[in-house]
Amino acid sequence: MNAYFTTNDEKCNKIYDFTIPDEWWSRLYEYIWAKRLIKPGEAVLDAGSGPNYPFQYELAENGCKVFSVDINPDLLKSKPHPNILHIVAGIDNIPLCNEDVDTIYCISVLEHLPYDTVKRVMGEFRRVLKPGGRLIVTLDITMDGRYSCIRKPVELFDIAEGFKFGEYQRDPPPDAIRNNEVGLYCYHAVMVKEAI
Repeated sequence: MNAYFTTNDEKCNKIYDFTIPDEWWSRLYEYIWAKRLIKPGEAVLDAGSGPNYPFQYELAENGCKVFSVDINPDLLKSKPHPNILHIVAGIDNIPLCNEDVDTIYCISVLEHLPYDTVKRVMGEFRRVLKPGGRLIVTLDITMDGRYSCIRKPVELFDIAEGFKFGEYQRDPPPDAIRNNEVGLYCYHAVMVKEAI
């Protein structure tokens, strides 16, 4: 089920060869959750990967062919890996062919984009995913409306045209992980591109 992360979910403080700092409060849960979904041998997109962020290397070390896409030009200074191609581009205009990847991982990225841009990004994700391909997303959800992007999970699923996503949790449970300092919960979702 697509749901909020809770204090009962598994967490880890290390992925690949990287120790996750405490300030990355949600990554302690997000990375281990997403890692369990890796399928070796897939062509994958790490959308908004960030320069030298560890998840792209975890994907590569698990036998995936990784397209690491981020708008930050420092991405090209990332540690090279034979299974990773670093591409500087926005995730709303991905320079890949149609139906090029089996799975897209988008870890804590969409909440940093304006809602109209997220709509374009979802269209790009549909374009580059193979039919039946998976979109694996985590995102921060605002607790009190202070951020203007995605305030409720339903706002993401409302723009998920062309994806199947099953049941989803609408409201945070009492044990949802949260960062009270910045007013955020963290959510995870898996969607599948529908065949045309």
